[in-house]
Amino acid sequence: MIPPSTRRSIMNTSAGIYSALKSTALFSGKGLYILSTGGLMVLVPYMMAMVEEQQIEDMEREQKAREMGSEIISPGVQAAGGQQQGARASL
Repeated sequence: MIPPSTRRSIMNTSAGIYSALKSTALFSGKGLYILSTGGLMVLVPYMMAMVEEQQIEDMEREQKAREMGSEIISPGVQAAGGQQQGARASL
């Protein structure tokens, strides 16, 4: 049988450890919440801007590829007028 003074000491020590762990867990949880929400508020708009910029770059690359493809199919044809460069009217 454990004497009452030893039981009281064990109970007080375990209660102190429990209280310290509970406080640490609550503090850590609140800190993680603040960091994660702050990170989301900064990173989500940044990532959306990066995706938009990537889409614009892809569209520009696609447009250049189309221009190069049309130049290969019909070399010398101007995109605006459709006239060949070598077929100018002579006076």
